[in-house]
Amino acid sequence: MTKKQNGSFEQQMQRLQEIVQELEHTDIPLERNVALYKEGRELVRSCKELLERAQHEIRLSAEEGGDDVPFAPVRDDDAARM
Repeated sequence: MTKKQNGSFEQQMQRLQEIVQELEHTDIPLERNVALYKEGRELVRSCKELLERAQHEIRLSAEEGGDDVPFAPVRDDDAARM
């Protein structure tokens, strides 16, 4: 992935899982560890933005149809659990 994250939400989540596994299960140099951490933070931010956009679209669609919005907005502490 580049600095500006590309790919689908699912692809980004897969990469994030790979980063977590590498950080948890290997003895890697500090520089690599920091690079993976930074990449992971960017992925979390990108995934959060994608989720917020999807929720916005669903909210608009629900409101247009006169339905209740089926969820609460994503909060910063929710993103921390991703």
